[in-house]
Amino acid sequence: QVGAPPPRFRRTSSGVLPARLPRARSIPGMAEDLNPVLGSLAKDPKATEDYGKDCDELIARVETMKQAGRVEEAVEEMLALEKKCRQASDGISTAKLLCKICQTYYDVKEWTKLKEHIVLLSKKRGQL
Repeated sequence: QVGAPPPRFRRTSSGVLPARLPRARSIPGMAEDLNPVLGSLAKDPKATEDYGKDCDELIARVETMKQAGRVEEAVEEMLALEKKCRQASDGISTAKLLCKICQTYYDVKEWTKLKEHIVLLSKKRGQL
């Protein structure tokens, strides 16, 4: 028959469709299909870690450290936890810590350090 679609397709009123729709793939199989360059990074178990509890505890401690005048020590602790959060792809906790670092310098009116940290944080955190 001239003009007939190949057997793997079927003709419908809306056009030519596959005779059978492909089966849905499982979520683990989709990672390789979406971006084969990522490879094992798409299945990295670290990407599911949640540092929310640690983040909230540290933010509570930072307030007392700030009132005691230990601003630099508080910021160093926040930067250490922020690095862990960023590497674990915990975007929510990372954002909380970044905001708190900037707020801490703003509250003590350390304008030069605030500017430095905004630049430093924005360069490294574009990965998320």
